[in-house]
Amino acid sequence: MYRSSARDLYAGEKEIEIKIGRKTRERWHPREIDIDILFFGSKVIKGKNLAVPHPQMIYRNFVLVPLAEIMPGFVHPVFKKQVKALLAGSGDKGKVMLYERNLSR
Repeated sequence: MYRSSARDLYAGEKEIEIKIGRKTRERWHPREIDIDILFFGSKVIKGKNLAVPHPQMIYRNFVLVPLAEIMPGFVHPVFKKQVKALLAGSGDKGKVMLYERNLSR
């Protein structure tokens, strides 16, 4: 079985962003694409360019809503709460709606 490190995954995601056309900009500015590592199993990683779990994810419903759909019981390794509990306690007032596409056409 192939095993990769979080750093390998990070390098791969940056490669993908560049291939898609992401340009280097100041922090918090709009970008063409942004791929983040939310979790890497239950590992906690703190480095210069990489922090896992993603430190801002607990404040963003656009991350928590779909995450709660696919892994509601996963326990955040720092906050020791399930994803569904993080969503329930989120102060984010942003709405996240499911986009349903009619695939029968």
